[in-house]
Amino acid sequence: MMLANPDLGLDMMDLMRKARLAAASGSTSRDDWYNSDIFRILLAMGKFSSDNDVALSISADGFEAWRQGGFQG
Repeated sequence: MMLANPDLGLDMMDLMRKARLAAASGSTSRDDWYNSDIFRILLAMGKFSSDNDVALSISADGFEAWRQGGFQG
């Protein structure tokens, strides 16, 4: 549904295209997840073979993962 959204879809696919091209060119930038070693490994494994294969990230800052006992994820 996000890729079908006219406001989000094109930008998401453009970002993935740029990330794939940067990784293929040997860029050593580490400024975000798309420039990380993990992304490059997944890309080499074929997990992102087209611009339609996008990665979503979520953040759980402050989320107490276990019975609210003070442990946070």
